[in-house]
Amino acid sequence: MTGRRSETRGAGRRSRHTLVPVLLGLLAAAPPLAGQGAAGSGTAVSFRIGIAGGPGACRLLVVPGVEVRTPGRLRAVGVLDTYLFRVTETDPCRSTAEPAAPERTTYLPLAPPRLRLGAGWRGTMGELHTGARAYVGQQGVMEGFQPMAGAGVEVGSGPWAVGVDGTLHRGVVRERFRIPGSEYYDTRFVGTEWTPTMEVAARLDVGALTGSGAGSPRLLRPVLGGIAGGTVGALVGFGVGLGLNRGCTGDEICLIPALLGSIVGESLGVPLGVHLAEGRRGSLLLGAGASLGIAGVGLAGMAVLGDSGPPAQGIAVLVPVAQLAASIAIERGTARRR
Repeated sequence: MTGRRSETRGAGRRSRHTLVPVLLGLLAAAPPLAGQGAAGSGTAVSFRIGIAGGPGACRLLVVPGVEVRTPGRLRAVGVLDTYLFRVTETDPCRSTAEPAAPERTTYLPLAPPRLRLGAGWRGTMGELHTGARAYVGQQGVMEGFQPMAGAGVEVGSGPWAVGVDGTLHRGVVRERFRIPGSEYYDTRFVGTEWTPTMEVAARLDVGALTGSGAGSPRLLRPVLGGIAGGTVGALVGFGVGLGLNRGCTGDEICLIPALLGSIVGESLGVPLGVHLAEGRRGSLLLGAGASLGIAGVGLAGMAVLGDSGPPAQGIAVLVPVAQLAASIAIERGTARRR
């Protein structure tokens, strides 16, 4: 068990350095993909919340995220989500009894984020709308971007839908064995194999909250504006934080002002980017306050979790998405007619 715990901690340290740039790249790639619909209209963005489980997951996992769909019966589908669960010191995939022979287990690399891209079909069934989709994707930052593939169906009404997906993930195979000449046990990497999981999810279109509607072509501009504003704000805030702490040397604690500056800059940059992209029609003050509040709640949640593993990383994925959605909703909800 010692090998697994030390490996998880080391992987968590690596993922902290790669999560933010990967997340920004995925967020920037999703809206242009969605904009490939007919004349850019009908693009729909939805919040998703799912429950997933399978042999390699060893427990039920909460999977929140965002889904983007292009218009038409045959549509492109993109999903960015994250596993959000509590990591424990014990491994539920393994028995507590000492194995008489090497014990072989498979587990999924559950570090966020998870990206799925594919194609879907939309139909009708009476007053309900139905859909089917197939996709490929990747998950994990700290263990080499493990591939995945899957398919699913859904049924819904208006802006909401519920569905079920079956997926295959490439899991990591390990063996637990007794160290020769010792009473202790260790683990070793054996290989990889495809592991099935099942996911039940519900989604709600952002247009139902922002008043944009699924037929509006105007979500792409504020989304890109918010991403650009948040990126610039984070860089500016990081630089300001470094400048204010120039006398500090030789310790990681010296970066705390820069990291806090980056968080504040990103939190202010997202609503500012949305505000400018929407023609400065809404309340920037309310948007900035909401964005800072979401960042504060996210930091508090990470502090409560008290670790840097998938739960904290999951919150780091969700915070900028929530800031972007809140900024668009407030900007449009407070828009002045011109």
